[in-house]
Amino acid sequence: MSGSGIPAVLTDAMALLREHKTRSGLTILGIAVGVWAVVTLLAIGFGARAYIEGQVAVLGSDLLIVTPGNVQDPTSFFNPLIAESLTVRDAERLRNSIPGVLRVAPVSQLQGEVRYGDRRAVASLVGTTPDYLGLRDLRVDIGRPLTAADERAGAPVAVLGAELAERLFGNRPAVGQTVRFQGQSVEVVGVLSRRDDAALGQGQDSDLFAPVSFVQRSIAGVRHVQYLMVQPVSREAKDEVALAIELYLLTKNTALSHGGPIYTVTDMGQIASLAGRLTAAMTWTLASIAAVSLVVGGIGVMNVMLASVSERVGEIGIRRAVGANAGQIRIQFIGEAALLTLLGGFLGMLFAAGSIVLLNQMLPWQGQMESGVVLLVLLFSAAIGGFFGYYPAHKAASLSPMEALRYD
Repeated sequence: MSGSGIPAVLTDAMALLREHKTRSGLTILGIAVGVWAVVTLLAIGFGARAYIEGQVAVLGSDLLIVTPGNVQDPTSFFNPLIAESLTVRDAERLRNSIPGVLRVAPVSQLQGEVRYGDRRAVASLVGTTPDYLGLRDLRVDIGRPLTAADERAGAPVAVLGAELAERLFGNRPAVGQTVRFQGQSVEVVGVLSRRDDAALGQGQDSDLFAPVSFVQRSIAGVRHVQYLMVQPVSREAKDEVALAIELYLLTKNTALSHGGPIYTVTDMGQIASLAGRLTAAMTWTLASIAAVSLVVGGIGVMNVMLASVSERVGEIGIRRAVGANAGQIRIQFIGEAALLTLLGGFLGMLFAAGSIVLLNQMLPWQGQMESGVVLLVLLFSAAIGGFFGYYPAHKAASLSPMEALRYD
C-alpha cells in the first residue's frame, strides 16, 4: 500500500484499475447500465407526471363536471331517460340557485367533418354558452366570442380553435367566412389563441364552438346536453358547491333515482391529484425493477474483488507483516469496491443525460433529471459497492500473516 488514509486507498484502487483494465472496465460498465436505467426511468416518469398534471390543470382542475349516470347504479348509464335528462335549464338553475357558483356551461358535443371549399378537417363541434370560454380560460385572438344574443337566437355562428382555423384557412383571414358542418352553414366570428393542450384528447385547438341552442336544434336534433361544467367562486367553496349540486340533482328526478343518485359530480382537481399519484407510483415501480440491474452489477463487483483477493494474498501477507492491521486491509478492499461503483455511477449519469436529451426530442414532455435523485442514485451506487465489497474485504482481512506469506 502506498500510504495510509483515504488518499492512499484511492491511489491503490486506481492502481488496481490500471492493472486490470478489462475486468474493471466491464464491472464499471455493469454498474453504469444499472444507474443509466434507474435515472432515465425516473427522469421520464417525473416529466410524465408533471406533464399529465399540467394537462389536467389546463382542462380545469378547479372545475366540477356533472354527468348523467352513477357507478353506484351501473344500469343508470344505459337508461336513455337518465342519459338525456340534463338540460340547459339545469345549468341556469344551478347558476341562479346555488351560492358559490361563478359560472355554469352546458355542453353538447359531437364529432364531424368541417369543410371550407375543398379543405376538410375532422373536428369536435362544442355546443355551449358564452360562459364556456371564461370557464375554460379560452381567449379569442381574432374576432369576437360567442354572446348571449347568439345563444338566444340560436345563431349559426362559431369560434374556431387556432389549429382548426389554420388547417381550413391557412394564412387567410377566417373571421367572416362560412364553413359547413354536417350540411349546416356556420359563420366564423372568432378564432381562439393557441393552447397546445390536445394530448389528453380534450384539446381546444382543433374544436369549434357554437351556441348550444343552434347545435341542439339545427344539427343534433336533441333537447338534452351531455354534461355540465361548473366553476365555483373559489377552491375553498368547491366542496360546498358540489354538495349543493348533488342535493339539487337528487330532487330533480325522484321518479328515476329510486332514492339513489343517478348523476355523478366529478372534481377535476381530484383527478389531477390521482393522475399524479398513479404516475409517481408507476415511475417508482419501474425504477425499482431497473434497480435490480444495479444489484446484479454489485454481484459482479463482488466477483471481481474475490478474484483480486485471491491474486493478492502474498501482498496482504507482506502488509500484515509490516504492521497493517485487519481493519486497514478491510478498508483498502472496500474502498476499491466503492471506487468501482462510483465510477460506474458517474458513467451511468452521463449515459442517462444523453438519453434524456434524445428522448426529449421524441416525447411530448420533458424528462426531469432532479439533483436530489442524482445524489440519491450515486449514494445508492456507492452503497452497493460497500455492501458487495464487504465480504471479499472481510475475507482478505481474516487471513493470518503467516498463512498469507506461505501462500504461493
